[in-house]
Amino acid sequence: MDNLMVKDLPKAKRRALKRQEVFYELREMLTEIIGIDAAEIVGIHEHSTFLRDLEMSSIQIVELVEMVQERYGEHFDFIGWLTKRPILHLIRMNVGEVAALIEGKIGN
Repeated sequence: MDNLMVKDLPKAKRRALKRQEVFYELREMLTEIIGIDAAEIVGIHEHSTFLRDLEMSSIQIVELVEMVQERYGEHFDFIGWLTKRPILHLIRMNVGEVAALIEGKIGN
């Protein structure tokens, strides 16, 4: 879909497309980090949690944070945002929440 056509879509539809794009990028990052075999076994979905479902180690989570910061850092400080969250929230955080956060920060 070219940019002219995307701009003609209603705002809600544009946001949904942008969030889907962000989710796909996150899924690619996660697959690179945990490996394609693990990604195929567990499946990476919007509701997948990083610790429980994807069984990511702390080092893998740091790697993801660095990748997200590198990709989207011009739009917001992901590391800064994470440091302000309670540990319980971080433990329960899922891929969809991060995709929504990024989508909200990169604008319409």
